[in-house]
Amino acid sequence: MSAARRVHLYDLGLAVVTCLVGGAAALGTWLVDPDGALVIVGRNIVGFAAVVLILARLVGVVAAPAILATYLVLCAVAGGSRDDHGPLWSWPVSQSGDVAALVIALGLMVIAAILWVASPPRREYGVLPIS
Repeated sequence: MSAARRVHLYDLGLAVVTCLVGGAAALGTWLVDPDGALVIVGRNIVGFAAVVLILARLVGVVAAPAILATYLVLCAVAGGSRDDHGPLWSWPVSQSGDVAALVIALGLMVIAAILWVASPPRREYGVLPIS
């Protein structure tokens, strides 16, 4: 098996495991307390995992955490407060259990899964082996 094939299988496994863990966390929190704070936690776990996977696929594994941190700071600066729902793009700092924010998080996870399966792996910065 070539190194590129092993990397692709690793990427596929990472995408599947992340989707399963995120989906299980969201489903578990929804079943335990559909109107409580646990839904917000589950939504954010799924959403953050999806954003990290999307960024890692688009810009590489090295730059993804820095871009995500910048996005979260911008959301906190421009987003709403505890009483305000804020705009939809600032769902990570939203304190409400809005269905729209949950749909955004799940949609991001679907996009991340498609990107990880459909696009070739990134090999910059020596992160992934090249043969």
